[in-house]
This record gives sequence, C-alpha cells and structure tokens, in this order.
Amino acid sequence: MRYFIYNGKILQEGATVASAGNRGLRYGDGLFETIRMRGNDIFFLEHHLERLDAGMKFLQMKYPAHFSQKKLIAEIEQLAAKNQENQSRIRLTVFRGDGGLFEIPDGHVNYLVQTYPLNDADHFNENGLKMGFYNTLEKSCDGLSNLKHNSHLLYAMAAIEAKATKQNDVFVKNSRQNYCDSAIANFFLVYGNTIKTPALSEGPIAGIMRRHIINQLPALGYEIIEGACSEGDILHAEEIFLTNAIKPVRWVERVEEKFYSSVKTREIYRQLFQSKTIG
Repeated sequence: MRYFIYNGKILQEGATVASAGNRGLRYGDGLFETIRMRGNDIFFLEHHLERLDAGMKFLQMKYPAHFSQKKLIAEIEQLAAKNQENQSRIRLTVFRGDGGLFEIPDGHVNYLVQTYPLNDADHFNENGLKMGFYNTLEKSCDGLSNLKHNSHLLYAMAAIEAKATKQNDVFVKNSRQNYCDSAIANFFLVYGNTIKTPALSEGPIAGIMRRHIINQLPALGYEIIEGACSEGDILHAEEIFLTNAIKPVRWVERVEEKFYSSVKTREIYRQLFQSKTIG
C-alpha cells in the first residue's frame, strides 16, 4: 500500500481529495514542483520553493494555513519513510478549490505531496537519447510560460508523440518558431567552449537544474549564451544535453538523422555531479 499527503494528512493512494467542481481539475488552476530526494537530502528545496512562491504570487494564490519549509520537510521525510523509499521523486502540487471561472475561492490553496521510487538517477546515460521535433502545437511566450503550472497539455501531447514515434523526447516549438525546451526538460547546445540554451523570454520552463548549470558552467571555462534556438541551431550543435531536477544531465545521441558526440557533456556531468551530493 502506498500513501500521499493532502493538506497535512496522510491518506492511502486512491483516496478522493477533489470534487468534480475543483478548479484544478476544470482549468488546471494550480502549480507543481518535481523535487529529488536521497536519504534525508532534499535537493534544491529552497530554489523549488522560491519558484513556487513566484508562481503563486503571479497566480494570486495564498499559501495554506501553517505552511512552512520546516513543516514541508518533515512531511516529505515522513511520507518517504511511509512509502519505504530511500531515494524518491517528490511531486508537490498546489491548487485552488471548487469554483467556476468567475467563482474564485477566497481561501488558501490545497496541497498534495506524493513520492515515487527513483532509481538510476546518479549515472550518466551511456545510451544516448533519440529526439525529434514536435511541431503540432506551439508554446506561447508570456507570463505563464516559465511556470510549472498544471495546464501542461502541450507537453503531454508532445510526450504522446515522442512515444508513438519511438523517441525518448521531442523539442517543443514556441510561437516565434524557435525551440524552447523538450517535453520533460530544458536543453543545452554545445559548440566548442560555448554553450547555448533558450532564454526565459523564449518561453521555456524556468528549470531549477537549468539555473544551477548556467551558474556553474562559467567556472568550468564555458561561455553561456541565453537566446533563441532554431532548428538549425540544434542540428548544427556538436553536442546536446537535457537537464531537469530528477536527472541533471542526459546526453542526446541523435536528433532525426543527425548524430552527436558526448565528450564535453560527459565531462560536465563528471565535474558537476559525479561522486558529489547534487545541490
């Protein structure tokens, strides 16, 4: 039996916590954070909560009563122990209660904490990823674009296409006809000692690991460019790697018919993450 936490209470998996009139269900009116935990180490928690705080302010949400970082840590540790996990992927979700489009609840948001067992997150992927381009839908470049909000249908559809075409992931296009991220990650393009990634103004998720890597790479001798990334930029890169909070660096071996090396990506992984406590 597995468990989750709803507004501070431990419930068995499958318990009902939202009605048919819930705004999170109806409109995706909520935010989430995906966080990595190993033992009692919760990686980048302050950064995750900083991003959540910014998103809640943007969406004009109120924190749950008595919500605090200390309380959240205790609940995460309690839940991971209850689910008998030493290494976990944590999903923290906040969402408004019942209401129609103009019937906005005045109270505090609800929150969910879920944990899932996590394996093989500490190793470099020796088998490179295979990727393509998702062009059916386009992501807007606006105030919602950088948030991890619950209205992620575009990414869900991109992931469905990736699976249907037997690819590991796909690049997601924005309304400017550039590529801003993938279905589940931010991406970096390597050109010698220059590394390029989509700027936040291009609409990617403001990834926690993206932020960390951008801050760390100059000390390793790399020039970082944040800007627009076209299909040509992707196809002309020497190497490509993906990043997210769960798997910090993953090498991309192939995009359509173009193959990529992994020499510098492997070295970046070794210097920043191998044999180190991430965060």
